[in-house]
Amino acid sequence: MSLEQETKDISIPELNVDKHVRYFKRCADLLPHHFLEMEASRMTLLQFCIGGLDILSQLETALSKDERNEIIEWIYEQQVVPGNIDNTNNQESNKGYCGFRGGPLISTITPLLKHADADQAKCGLNTTANTANCANLAATYSALATLAMLGDDFSRVNRKGIVETLRTLQKPNGSFIPHPGAVECDMRFLYSACIVSYFLNDWSGVDIDKATDYIKQCTRYDGGVTQEPYQESHGGSYFCAIASLKLMGKLDSLANKRQVLEWGLRRQIGGFQGRVNKPEDILGGHEYIHHGKAAKFVLDCQHPTGGIGKMVSNHPDPLHSYLGLVGLSYSLKHPQLRQVIPHLNLTSQTSERIHSTSVFLKP
Repeated sequence: MSLEQETKDISIPELNVDKHVRYFKRCADLLPHHFLEMEASRMTLLQFCIGGLDILSQLETALSKDERNEIIEWIYEQQVVPGNIDNTNNQESNKGYCGFRGGPLISTITPLLKHADADQAKCGLNTTANTANCANLAATYSALATLAMLGDDFSRVNRKGIVETLRTLQKPNGSFIPHPGAVECDMRFLYSACIVSYFLNDWSGVDIDKATDYIKQCTRYDGGVTQEPYQESHGGSYFCAIASLKLMGKLDSLANKRQVLEWGLRRQIGGFQGRVNKPEDILGGHEYIHHGKAAKFVLDCQHPTGGIGKMVSNHPDPLHSYLGLVGLSYSLKHPQLRQVIPHLNLTSQTSERIHSTSVFLKP
C-alpha cells in the first residue's frame, strides 16, 4: 500500500515546522536547565538540533553562515589530536585518546579513569596522561555527522589519530568501548565505529569479521537484537546492528533475516515499542510499516511550544524531537521534510554532499 493510501483515511495533525525550528534553535543556543546533567553529551545534543533543522530544510535559513561557521569552530575545539593531551610534541603520548570530546567540560574535570590504568597499560596506552581529556567514540560520530550537515570538508579532521584510536577500542569479542578504560561495550559503540569509518572512508580501524560475529552473537532466536549477548532485545540495538551490517556490507551474513524483519514489524502499535510488551514511543523503525499510524502518533506527540516528546503529552527533548522527524521523513509526505537514509542517519542531501565533494575523503 502506498504512503498516500495509508494516510488518506486517518486524521493527521499538521506538522508545526516553524515551532520546531525555533525549538531546535533554542536548544542549540542554550539548553534548558534540566539538561545540565547531559553537559558531557553536548556534542550529541547538537547533532540532534542541527539534524532536525536539516530534515526540515531549514538549516541554511535558520542559521546564518556566520552562525554555522561558529558551530564548526566549536566542534573543532573539542578535537583531541596526537600529542596534545599532555602538552608535549610526543605523537604517541595520547595513543587511543584521539577523536572528539562530548564538550569542553571533559577537558577540565579531574581524571575519570584512574581505575582503568591497568587496562590502559595492557593496550599500550599512556597511563600518565590526563585521561579526562580524551575523545569519546559516540561524540566523535556526532561531531563528524554534524560537520557533514554543516558542509564542512573534514580537512581539519585528524583521520590517522581517529583510526588508530578505533583499533584500541575494539575488544576481542568484536564490540567497542567508547574510550580507553571504559566498562560499557555494546551495539551503540559498534555502530559509532562503523559510521565513523564510513565518514573517513577508512575501515582499517575495524576488524569487520569480529564486529559481524559480535552482532550475530547478539541476535536472538526471535529476531530481536540485544546490546550485549544474552540480554533483552531492544529497538535501539536492533537499529545499530542492522545499520552496522549495512555499512560493513555484511547484511547477507544474517541467517534469520526474515525473523529479524518480523521482530521489527511486530513492534508497531501506532508508534513503536522499544522492547516487547512496553508502551509505544517515538523511538523505532519506520520501514515496512503502517505509515499513517506512525505519522499520526509522532504528530500527536508534538508540544505546543515546539519539539516532540517521547509519548503523547510528554515534554519535548532534542533526542525524541529529532528521531520523531526522522520517522516522519518516511511516513509523511510534506514539502519541507527531507528524507533520511536509515543506515547513515543523514538526509539524502547531506549524503550526496559527502560523496560528491571533498568531504568524502579518500584514503
